[in-house]
Amino acid sequence: MTDRPGDPKPSRRRNPGAVFLVVAGGFALLATLANAILRSIPDAPTNLFGTVFGLLLASFFLVPLVIVVGFTYLGVGGRGVYPLGGYSVRARMLFFLTGVVALAAQYSLIGPALVPVGPDTSLMQAEATTIALESVAIALAILTSIVVIRAGVARGFARWALPVAIVLTATALIVSNAFSSNWGDIPHGVGIVILGLGYWRAGVHVAAPVPEAVESLAE
Repeated sequence: MTDRPGDPKPSRRRNPGAVFLVVAGGFALLATLANAILRSIPDAPTNLFGTVFGLLLASFFLVPLVIVVGFTYLGVGGRGVYPLGGYSVRARMLFFLTGVVALAAQYSLIGPALVPVGPDTSLMQAEATTIALESVAIALAILTSIVVIRAGVARGFARWALPVAIVLTATALIVSNAFSSNWGDIPHGVGIVILGLGYWRAGVHVAAPVPEAVESLAE
């Protein structure tokens, strides 16, 4: 299929915010899969557990930070990239707050590890804090997805990428909280990757059409 004269030429640029999300989701998937596979092998080499633990630790601390950077860029935009929620302050803040609250929810999991274990120890308050932060993060993500859909900057699957990621993340939270499975965080990683791929070129400026007369002179 040939382009018609005057048609906008597709850009090869990528949305940097989406690239951050793909990297974050891919690393989270790698760490989760490595841990789950290793623990499913009865006679797995002991020396591998240290390496996998390092991957999990890096994923725990770094992935939420990368998501904050990615969401902030998607909300604010940059050179050659439109903000996916539009130019309003509210839309930009929603992207930023979604990432920050998700990071706070992740880091709040450190709380129970810092509580001294004893006969009178209660982890209910720390767990309730984590659940509350996770709920707020999901609520903010839902509001952000509505803003993205209404803004119309993201089109096609990109408009629905965030709702899909929300469903997958909620599934991961339910599985992790209810069953404590080594595989439980996989839907979350998949959701981040899908979101990044969905936004890969969302908001990227389309190259202006070249007049037919100029094309003829160039030939």
